[in-house]
Amino acid sequence: AVYIVCTAVVIYALVRRGVKSLRAKETALRESEDRLARILETNASGVVVFDTEGRITFVNHMACRVLGVDRAQIVGRRYDDPVWDLTDVGGAPILPGESPVARVRATGMPVHDVQFAARHTNGSRVFLSENAAPLLDASGSMVGVVASFVDITERKKIEDLKVHKLLLAVEQSPSAIVITDLDGNVEYANARYTSMSGCTLKEAIGGTMPHLCMTPESHLEEMRAAIRSGK
Repeated sequence: AVYIVCTAVVIYALVRRGVKSLRAKETALRESEDRLARILETNASGVVVFDTEGRITFVNHMACRVLGVDRAQIVGRRYDDPVWDLTDVGGAPILPGESPVARVRATGMPVHDVQFAARHTNGSRVFLSENAAPLLDASGSMVGVVASFVDITERKKIEDLKVHKLLLAVEQSPSAIVITDLDGNVEYANARYTSMSGCTLKEAIGGTMPHLCMTPESHLEEMRAAIRSGK
């Protein structure tokens, strides 16, 4: 009887210790998950997590703010939902298989600084720079994708404005300016060039430097060879 009682006491002590250890691990895990959730929620970048089916399972506050949506509106949607209306920075539509998340799902490899535009709920275009990477389980299998992005709309506007100013400066320059490819094919000519050369803009663009309207035909091939050689 004494042996049975002692054995029972030992088993009880071991079980109790095991339960305490398990509870401590569960508490530590919950605290770790809560800490991670707070970090993601206060992150300055938009963060979106997709499951194996490509559906959104988590979205932080910044992502909702940038896209102008409520969390309830976005969780459960797929990465290729037409509502996103994704385009490249030039306005051309991005096919479903070409989006950052689709590329990670297809290759299992991360992508970085993919710039594109999405539709805001107010109808405007939001320009984003996105990084995306696979989520792996303990065995190394992909169980989802995590994407983070920043709003570069204002930066894009500033860049476009700088390009516009530069184009105006070139167009209104008192100097003749011509841009060609390596074969001498003219891709751009400003107004001063056409006035100095006597060529019309239609004759200049798409033509080959030097133009017939300004150079004796006997010298054309020699000058074009010089252009091709970079001289």
